[in-house]
Amino acid sequence: MMVRHNIQGSNGYSERFTSTGKERDEETGFGYFGARYMDHELMTMWLSVDPLADKCPSISPYAYCAWNPVKLIDPDGREVNPVYDLNGNFLGNTKEGFTGEPIISKQGALELCMDLYGVSDVSELNKEQVLSAFGESFDAMERKECLSQQAQENIYNDIVSKMEGTHVYGHTFSMKGINGKIKYYIKSKNNPGNMGTNVKTSTVYINHQYDYYETTVENIQASVVYHEWFGHIMMGWGNGNQYAKARDGGTHYMCYLAVISSPLFKSTTTLYQNFNYNMLNHYFQ
Repeated sequence: MMVRHNIQGSNGYSERFTSTGKERDEETGFGYFGARYMDHELMTMWLSVDPLADKCPSISPYAYCAWNPVKLIDPDGREVNPVYDLNGNFLGNTKEGFTGEPIISKQGALELCMDLYGVSDVSELNKEQVLSAFGESFDAMERKECLSQQAQENIYNDIVSKMEGTHVYGHTFSMKGINGKIKYYIKSKNNPGNMGTNVKTSTVYINHQYDYYETTVENIQASVVYHEWFGHIMMGWGNGNQYAKARDGGTHYMCYLAVISSPLFKSTTTLYQNFNYNMLNHYFQ
């Protein structure tokens, strides 16, 4: 087994987290992204082959972010993305399919990209090609405040609508079950979370998902469908007092357990998984 020892600075301090936001594995010293490990000292080198390498044969299967970590991101070791415009309208999927982190393509850029590569459809492009043509990730655009509230609503609703008809623990999900659409809300002192549900109106609200984990198709679908819709709306867990611990009769922890037990969970990012595990443990402390 390969082992990379953590390197300490002159003051004896050893940084566990790196510029990618991933924590070094204590045993190997490598960063674990979910799908594979990366050598942080080399920065752009994975230690195993990309599980989707056949989708991008022109890129080394060991290349982190296609050798361009300054511009591109790869939250879990796989390159996969749907593409939207600045208004949140779905433009199509890259070769990798409808999964992973959404890409936002600026007006006219996608058309230029297709012309450049001589293709007629988005599905003939890969993530690297779309991002190279003035495209950026959802989270990057959100941080720059380049996405309107309506655009964010449109993207979330499109992503969650793909779950229509999915069987969830004996129930069937429908957008009608969340009042037809997800809505954006402004954070406040009394409502600081990044996602919540008004059970009385069966409405799910979203804001700044990246505060805790990346915005990806799987992270969004798991949170909205399994936590908010199934947990809060269908089962009523945590609706009386969402802060009550399990020992005090609180049931909010069941919403996190529903996510962790879902078939989507294995495809979510490491940060998202850790967030849910930490929240579940919180309710049993």
